[in-house]
Amino acid sequence: MTPRRTQGIQSGPRSATVVSAVSGAVIDQLSAVGYPAMTMESIARIAGVSRTTLYRRWPTKAALLATVVEPRLRSYDDFRPTGHTERDLVLLMQMLRDNAQRPDGRALYAAAGERSPELDVVIGRMLERMSAAFLRILRAPGAPGEDVNTQFDAAVHLLLHGTLTWEPTRGTPPTDQDLSNMVALVLRGWEATSSETPLPKDHNRPSMPTATSTATDQLPTGTVRGTASSPVMYWARPNPKDQSSGPFST
Repeated sequence: MTPRRTQGIQSGPRSATVVSAVSGAVIDQLSAVGYPAMTMESIARIAGVSRTTLYRRWPTKAALLATVVEPRLRSYDDFRPTGHTERDLVLLMQMLRDNAQRPDGRALYAAAGERSPELDVVIGRMLERMSAAFLRILRAPGAPGEDVNTQFDAAVHLLLHGTLTWEPTRGTPPTDQDLSNMVALVLRGWEATSSETPLPKDHNRPSMPTATSTATDQLPTGTVRGTASSPVMYWARPNPKDQSSGPFST
């Protein structure tokens, strides 16, 4: 079967209007009925476009979802390190947190808990591009090495998923201080567990909580407390009523 031709309809005022209307309809339906129940027909009706127009440009629901997430992903693609590892990581995590608070971000997060092969592909690509932004910071000049190893993978996983799962497991979005604490803990852990992969030479280590009575007394229920000589690990206890097997799960 010959693929549909989509060139020539992807620019111009009319195209921008159609994209905006369709994106809004997708977000509306993700919030209202979820990804499995969302239909191409409902999107066309809510967006005010014909099914022919919709299918010509977006042949599948996954293609529709990809259109919605693309503007957000470009912001991660465009993120460039400034050379200050801790500050750059916090700024990136703030962007991630703030995007997740937007209506489209909340709808996409909810959709990520659904089980669908085509949805898993889209979410997987999202996570890859988000992860790439973290890796650019960790591999910037002065950062440890060129090869992606288990330390990179672990650091990116903790920072990315720690930000994404904070609100679902704790009830409120992470504060700037929460994000700064997570970065400090990951970077200190990196330094403590590897003598061959040092922290960036220009890294200014931020102050961080230690497991003293003052710090641990203020930790929320479900955290893992460190010893007197180790950092406090802020780790969320999953809510048994809100378990997800989606791609955002850790």
